[in-house]
Amino acid sequence: MKHYNKNFLRKYIKQLEKDGFTCINNGKHITIRGGEGEPQYILHISPKSYHPLRRFLKSNYDYIM
Repeated sequence: MKHYNKNFLRKYIKQLEKDGFTCINNGKHITIRGGEGEPQYILHISPKSYHPLRRFLKSNYDYIM
């Protein structure tokens, strides 16, 4: 089994927080919210979660990573 560096996704989470998103870390999962009443996304920290997160942000917030 190949082990991945989890810092890969964490640098994107830090950038989202700088751009105004709220990122809440609940142990293994991160909840990303844009604002009150806006859609939210819950993801597990892994390199494979980058593209689904990117698609969610582009379709709901017109945000390009």
